[in-house]
Amino acid sequence: FLISQRLAAKERSYQPKNIDGWSFYNIQKSLMNQKPLFKGEELRGYVKRYFPQKWQYFIGDIFGFNWYLSLEIQINKDIYDVQW
Repeated sequence: FLISQRLAAKERSYQPKNIDGWSFYNIQKSLMNQKPLFKGEELRGYVKRYFPQKWQYFIGDIFGFNWYLSLEIQINKDIYDVQW
């Protein structure tokens, strides 16, 4: 948990360098926190992983975090819900 917290702080402080397209930094998978989303060097929103139900989180932990994974993506003021 402490390692995940430290990696989450590193994700929140991400600043892209020499990237023209869309980017975000995804290093830890155990915390479902918002990750800043950039287009070039401009902060445009966030990406947040989530599981629709808590039991899916535990199944995802066993089989890999792409199982039942969904994403909430905010670009400018628009929010997109991408479900598994």
